[in-house]
Amino acid sequence: MTLPPLTIKQTFLTRAAARIGISIIPTWRLEDLPMAEHLRRIFDHHQVDVAIDVGANRGVYRDLLRYNLGFKGKIISFEPIPSLARGLRMRAASDPNWIIVEAALAETSGPKKFNVMKTDVFSSFLEPDHSHTSRFSGNAVSEQLTITAFRLDDFAATSAELATAKRVFLKLDTQGYDVQVLAGGAEVLQRVVAFQTEISFVPIYAGMPSFSETLAFAGRFGFAPSMFFPVCFKPDLAAIEMDCICVRKVEG
Repeated sequence: MTLPPLTIKQTFLTRAAARIGISIIPTWRLEDLPMAEHLRRIFDHHQVDVAIDVGANRGVYRDLLRYNLGFKGKIISFEPIPSLARGLRMRAASDPNWIIVEAALAETSGPKKFNVMKTDVFSSFLEPDHSHTSRFSGNAVSEQLTITAFRLDDFAATSAELATAKRVFLKLDTQGYDVQVLAGGAEVLQRVVAFQTEISFVPIYAGMPSFSETLAFAGRFGFAPSMFFPVCFKPDLAAIEMDCICVRKVEG
C-alpha cells in the first residue's frame, strides 16, 4: 500500500477539525479502524518492541501496523510463496525495520509441502474442506510447493532481532495452521505479550482446530481472549471465522 501525501488543504482541514475535537478518518482506514484502535492500546500498554507477521502475503498487516498504529519498531514478516516474498523484499527496501523471511512457521523445522491456492491469501499447509459451507467453494489448490519451514523457537535462536526482543507481538494468519505455529514457539511465547489468530467456527480446511480448541491451547500458554473481530460469515450471517486478539493473563 502506497499512501498519497496529504495536500495542503487536507492538512489544514485535519488540523482545524482536531481543534474542535473531531477526527477526520481516511476512507482506506475505516474497515480496520476498530481492530487498529484495540491493537494500538495493546502496543502502547505493553511497549511492543518487535512484531512477528506470520503469513504476510502482500504485506497488508505491516501496512496496518505502520500506517494505522504508527508502529516504528521491527517487523519480521514470514511468507513462503517465492513470488510474494520477492514483492515484499522490494517493498521492504524503503523500510529498514521490516525484515522479510521467505519461509513458513510450523511445529517442526525442515522442508514441507505447501498448498498454493488459486486465490493466494487462502494458501495453507492444509487441504480445503467445502463440506461445512459453500462460502469458499472456489478455494482450490493451484500448485503444491516444497517450502522451508521453521519452528519459531529454532528461528529465534538465529535471529538478532528476536535475541534482544523483550515484548513481542505475534500475528498469525496461516489458514488453519496457527496452533501448530504456537506449538513450535514455546520459548518465544514467554516473551510474547499478545498475539492475533484466526479462530474458526466453521472449518474450511481439513484438520483445522475449532475455536474452542484454539482458545484452550492459548490458555495453556497463559493467554486470554481480549477482543474478537469478524472476518467472514455464512449467508445466514453465522460467523465462519473471527480474528481473536489474546493477551497474557495477569493476576488481579
